[in-house]
Amino acid sequence: RLTTGLAADLHANIEDEKEHLSADNYDDCEDILDMMRQNLKKIEEHGVNTTRTLRAMEAMLNNHSGKLSPQDITPLCRQVVEVANDYYKADIARSGAVITLSVPPEPVNVEMHAESMNRILLALIANSMHAMMKKYAAATYTPQASLTVTQNGGEVQVAVRDNGIGIEDTIREKIFDPFFTTKPTGEAAGVGLYLVRELVQDHHGRIGVTSEKNVFCEFVITLPACQ
Repeated sequence: RLTTGLAADLHANIEDEKEHLSADNYDDCEDILDMMRQNLKKIEEHGVNTTRTLRAMEAMLNNHSGKLSPQDITPLCRQVVEVANDYYKADIARSGAVITLSVPPEPVNVEMHAESMNRILLALIANSMHAMMKKYAAATYTPQASLTVTQNGGEVQVAVRDNGIGIEDTIREKIFDPFFTTKPTGEAAGVGLYLVRELVQDHHGRIGVTSEKNVFCEFVITLPACQ
């Protein structure tokens, strides 16, 4: 803010001396001041984003999984879809988006910390909604996201899939890196998927992603089933 004020003072001084400056010198001074203002704006935006990043890091450090216990994951998944449908009701009403749930009729027990697992799944659905709304803004279509739970022997898979903009091959390997984000500065701290992976690993699980640009994206969490 101090530097912005100094730039304003400098502009005022230039205006006072305008009649003593050649047209070219005056225009050059104004161009330089304009570049300074743009750079100051970028510095301010990055400062705000740094604050967001530090807060996200603090949340990451303070919210690891805690104590795990055997629980049926299907009620939590139902709750996550209900919360998502309510939270994104404006986007859903505007675009006709659908968020569906598919779980087995019988309990699916895993060792988990409910609050952390809830956070994981909501973060993935948030990414799906962002991807679908971005695609919808470019061309009208029917956005569809799903949360699916399946069990195969000793493993449980929880998949979040959407038909949004997808992930480009060139960045797919980077999406779990700390602070990597495809969103504009100020919209995200870039620790979302990194934190998701950390929390999944705290559950002794793993997470992978498959995607085709402008067709689909699917994150699959694999957890050990309770024996």
